[in-house]
Amino acid sequence: MNECLVGKGQAYCYAAWYNNTLFNEVAIEFKGCIYSHHDDCEKTECVETNSFRSKKVNLSCCCNMDGCNSDIRWNPDAINTEPSAQIVKKVLVETACYLMFFCAMYVAYKLYQYCFPNSNNSRPSIDPPIELNEISSTSSLGNGLSLGLVEVISRGRYGVIWKAIYNNDIVAVKIYPPQGEKSWLIEQEIYQLPSMQHDNILFFIGAEDRSNAIEAAKSEYWLITAYHECGSLCDYLKSNTLTWNQLCHITHSMARGLMHLHEEYRLEPVGQCKPIIRPRIVHRDLKSKNVLLKHDLTACISDFGVAVVLPQHGNLCGDVHTRVGLSRYMAPEVLDGSIDYSRNKTFLSVDMYACGLILWELATRCTAQLGAVPEYRLPFEEEIGQDSSFQDIIECIVNKRLRPAFKDNWKKSHSGLKELCQIIEECWTHCPEDRLTAMEFLYRCPGKQDSLNEAHWNDWSLNLPIEIDEIPSTS
Repeated sequence: MNECLVGKGQAYCYAAWYNNTLFNEVAIEFKGCIYSHHDDCEKTECVETNSFRSKKVNLSCCCNMDGCNSDIRWNPDAINTEPSAQIVKKVLVETACYLMFFCAMYVAYKLYQYCFPNSNNSRPSIDPPIELNEISSTSSLGNGLSLGLVEVISRGRYGVIWKAIYNNDIVAVKIYPPQGEKSWLIEQEIYQLPSMQHDNILFFIGAEDRSNAIEAAKSEYWLITAYHECGSLCDYLKSNTLTWNQLCHITHSMARGLMHLHEEYRLEPVGQCKPIIRPRIVHRDLKSKNVLLKHDLTACISDFGVAVVLPQHGNLCGDVHTRVGLSRYMAPEVLDGSIDYSRNKTFLSVDMYACGLILWELATRCTAQLGAVPEYRLPFEEEIGQDSSFQDIIECIVNKRLRPAFKDNWKKSHSGLKELCQIIEECWTHCPEDRLTAMEFLYRCPGKQDSLNEAHWNDWSLNLPIEIDEIPSTS
């Protein structure tokens, strides 16, 4: 049957053939009618649209007009592109879904890192320990940058501080001995708390564990921070006097650093994540040796080896009931053991007591007083000397309730010094509950308009911590 009449029933014209490219011929295998429904046959011409590349391939076509199979053609260019378009669309959709999934995972990971920056409690990655010599040493930190020790700046109970070169910059390196590992761990944990970077907190660069598995006695723990040429406030006062404006600038910048430690800060991370609270911190070893001066005499607080983080809820954990720090700077309640560690304000007040002593040190070297400026002295040096016993300190501070004496001319010679004396007395008063808080101290600082310009003060006030109490009147 070569032709088909569609009108005789539910039939379609159909043809089947093959192209033999070896002999360049077309061989008709069947041409006639089919009586089943085919969607591909709903057309007026009998055209095969599939594209084949083999030597001999069966071809077929169908149509729905009378005699439409009399003219059969193979036209691969007329391929219906809809299936291919659907495949391309499917591939694109699947690819987009995978990309969205991986992007969502990446964003979730970054949010987790931002919300829980201290979730990884492992120590920082380090290189194998390198033996130090007595003069200098070099070390390659985890980032591949070289650090070289230059000279010793100072020595203390908790370690040796070196001047060093790191990435072509001058830095300070505090090297803890083996028994100082706990202080090294505490200090770097404090520095790495959220929102700890502040103009009046010593800038932390990194830490390195240089443990020696073979000889533990040679183990060292390095802490790398910013270097400040002026050194500590204590050392600066030994060889320099202060003008009234300089005293105000040091006092105000120290107050800002102390308040940054003592107040909680709320951090709002990007995205839907619970706010991060930077808890309050008690320094516990505040003294003029641990207040460093930048080149413009801006103060920054350092040395957090015995600091304590105050929990928002519950009791303090860890070994906080031991006396730490220099005994002549200890508050009376720490010396006699009567401190109430369950009350945050009481615990914070030990720093405010020490702050009062530092303010007294500043006042003794200020040129605003009448007459000659006396030589630098430690707090209570006139009362009990430099090398006093612990029992002498308790007798002086706790039992007799003595404090370093004000010079007679301080309150008479300068109104600012008179105001400063009142602040000092409210910082070192015997009762912890009666002492100024860090925020009250900041707002009571004498001459704060002279020490910082108004724009700087306004910029700071925009970043006040949470839970701000009413500031008492200074009148």
